[in-house]
Amino acid sequence: MTCTNATILVVEDDSIIGQSLVDHFAEHNQVHWRKDIATAREAILVEAYDILLLDMHLPDGEGVDLLAMLHEAPGSPQAIIMTAFPEHQMAVRTIKMGAVDYLEKPFDLEDLDLVVSKAIHQAYQSQHTQLQQRTQHSPLDKIVGTSAEITSLKQIITTVAASPDTTVLVTGETGTGKELVAQAIHKLSPRSDRTMVRVNCAALPPSLIEAELFGYEKGAYTDAKRSRKGYVEMAAGGTLFLDEVGELPLETQSKLLRLLEDKTFTKVGGEKEISVNARVVAATNRDLETMMEERTFRSDLYFRLNVIQIALPSLKQRPDDIEPLLRYYLAHYAQRLGKEAPVPDEGIIRQALAYHWPGNVRELRNFTERTVLLGEFPSLLANATGSIPATETPRQHQLKTLAELEREHIIASYSQMERNKTRTAAALGINRLTLRKKLEEYGIRD
Repeated sequence: MTCTNATILVVEDDSIIGQSLVDHFAEHNQVHWRKDIATAREAILVEAYDILLLDMHLPDGEGVDLLAMLHEAPGSPQAIIMTAFPEHQMAVRTIKMGAVDYLEKPFDLEDLDLVVSKAIHQAYQSQHTQLQQRTQHSPLDKIVGTSAEITSLKQIITTVAASPDTTVLVTGETGTGKELVAQAIHKLSPRSDRTMVRVNCAALPPSLIEAELFGYEKGAYTDAKRSRKGYVEMAAGGTLFLDEVGELPLETQSKLLRLLEDKTFTKVGGEKEISVNARVVAATNRDLETMMEERTFRSDLYFRLNVIQIALPSLKQRPDDIEPLLRYYLAHYAQRLGKEAPVPDEGIIRQALAYHWPGNVRELRNFTERTVLLGEFPSLLANATGSIPATETPRQHQLKTLAELEREHIIASYSQMERNKTRTAAALGINRLTLRKKLEEYGIRD
């Protein structure tokens, strides 16, 4: 099976065919089966389906009647027509009415898998376009995933956002989406009409961090020819997002503690207390409790920041979201770069699920951007970051001929597809005859 986590509606009156389709797709997908137009129409209006497998001739009407109402359905179901009575004019008509493909019965399950895989990809692209149109009204849509972890996370964000003065600490590995969470909290809060100011504490030089955060008065430094606002003052009325808060020097931590306790601060070189009303959202990939024990992070500041802690799961802790994220970002970069995104086949999905993604969503996002730019998936996700295997030196890697690289790529793909020529040819973008000749050339025979 080439798709997972899809919601599929089978509309087929033949009990044998219908049950076969349900059995084929049910292991990795949610599959519903209806035998006539009336019950299918009810299902389509209630459930957001990704794929509609539609028989053309049904007991109470023609399948084409359902195509006319797909614009009323929640989501963007991709319709695939199935018929034992192929008619060229009818095929053209169904495609014009919105069907994405047309299969003649009896069809090979491998052919069906390829068609469904492409349709799933189109569904994700369509959903991505709709998502972009809704994003300004629904900031949570940028946090992609349907796993229990992400569902719970969105509920927590919604609850926390409603309390505009509560300090939040977001923790998690690099690349898990801490800034996205901070943005969602801000945009869903009563402070959304004011600015969210992001400060990367790790990027500021220790000698300048206090001046950057709190500002300085004229004459505070040799080159301070005028007074300047800091990030804290710029965030007045809005949200101050302190990314990598664990990197703050101890002397700056004490000043931040005062800001959290009294809502006041003084500029560098100044004496006047300045009041500021801003929500503080802090984020870190460090273990602050260990830093407290090592006396590199103040315990009183930790407890002030840790009013509400949102701990983000790593990508490997939510595997159900890997395929939706992969398809989402493929669609995102295809639209952004004006290119057609490669369709992930079963082998790519299997590799993505097996890979441990140490860089989390950020690494997956970079992987999809490279994929769209190059027009193909790398044969091994071990090379997803663009690194060269440890057993080879860069010079050795460069010395390989194109023929050698092609041979390695084809053999690896053939192995990943479990020696299935149809799927391998589709993944490589070549026909079966070309693949067979290449395999014979490499001495690989069934």
